[in-house]
Amino acid sequence: MKTEITEQTTQFDGSLAPAGFNAVTREASVQRQTRIAEAAGLWADVMQNRVDPFFLRQAFAPTDSAAFRILCEKYPAVFRETMTTSDFSALTVDILDRQLLGNYTAVPIPVMPLVKKSQLRDFRNAKRFMMDGMMTPFTVVDELAPVPQRSVSQRTPITYAPSKYEAGTAISWEAVINDDLGIFTDVPQRLAIGARRTLHKFITGLFFDVNGPNASLFNAANANQVTVANGAINNNPALSIAGLQDAMTVMMGQKDLGGDPIEIPGQLFLVVGPALYVTAQNLLKQLIADINVAGGTATQRVRINNWIVGNMTPIMDPYMPIVMTAAGIKSTAWALVADPASQGRPAVEVGFLNGYDTPQLYQKVPNTMRIGGGVEPMLGDYNTMATELKALIVFGGTQLDGRSAVASNGSGT
Repeated sequence: MKTEITEQTTQFDGSLAPAGFNAVTREASVQRQTRIAEAAGLWADVMQNRVDPFFLRQAFAPTDSAAFRILCEKYPAVFRETMTTSDFSALTVDILDRQLLGNYTAVPIPVMPLVKKSQLRDFRNAKRFMMDGMMTPFTVVDELAPVPQRSVSQRTPITYAPSKYEAGTAISWEAVINDDLGIFTDVPQRLAIGARRTLHKFITGLFFDVNGPNASLFNAANANQVTVANGAINNNPALSIAGLQDAMTVMMGQKDLGGDPIEIPGQLFLVVGPALYVTAQNLLKQLIADINVAGGTATQRVRINNWIVGNMTPIMDPYMPIVMTAAGIKSTAWALVADPASQGRPAVEVGFLNGYDTPQLYQKVPNTMRIGGGVEPMLGDYNTMATELKALIVFGGTQLDGRSAVASNGSGT
């Protein structure tokens, strides 16, 4: 007997373990994914009125044998005659998580194209270095003369760290029992919207503040305010063809610290609030423009094809009037931002902790156990009998270099 055991052990360790264990692991993973997909199918069938909500309540707590047999036939990967009441509940978090991510990504954040996205490994400060110099035009060097030496200067590094943002809720046992599918459906939708709005408002705040265009990004040092001092014909012009001409003039006139021009290739994003959305759309779809300035005169008008908006894409940011609280400015400010993908130094960067760039949904492990039985997932916490859920997203961001963006508060002054 001892010899047989040794031989069996040797055979298992030497040949069966790697292949057999991996095969079992893969099979278990495939089975779980199949069960999750089928359980999600039940939710979808109920949500779209293909299946009576009664069957979802039976999935959580079977009381009707006939209804449960129907579930076993229609969703065999999830329901079996020998299953316990916790089997479907154990898949609930995965189903809700899928719904949460679906809601989150279904409506993309409109201002996300304005920022450079990066991945962060941990909560320590992310540091960004910027070097200037050595790029001014060369000079003539005489025969056998030494090579002119140049140096670079380093700006103060820019640092930022991610922060965690989370929110949760507790659903009472009574609410679960009485639920007509509003609560469990509503929870992931509301958490998804809340996470999306958190990130959206954060990005808006990097471009705008209470007084209009964010003074830390749009200022005299960056020469990116649409003003006469920076080459515009008018100070802070309203959104119009003339205003866009001024914005383009300011952007094309940008120079680096060595006094040489900054080239800004790629598309431009025209960022406006709700009050200017119609104006922006009209300007971007205008076919012909009549110009009395920048080519025309007071007595002679130039009629041109509307080339100015040829490479502009509109972005309507509904959080602008919420972030900007100054009277008047909230409905008149606008900005022109170069595509961060085409810039070595984009205006804004937002970094996400790896794995948390979309909200993650969590459920508190139930701690209520029936005497002589197993854990009752529907009863949740032992003291409150509540099921607790929360969503978490982790990100941070900073302003990098405002020279690839220009803005006007639209006041005309």
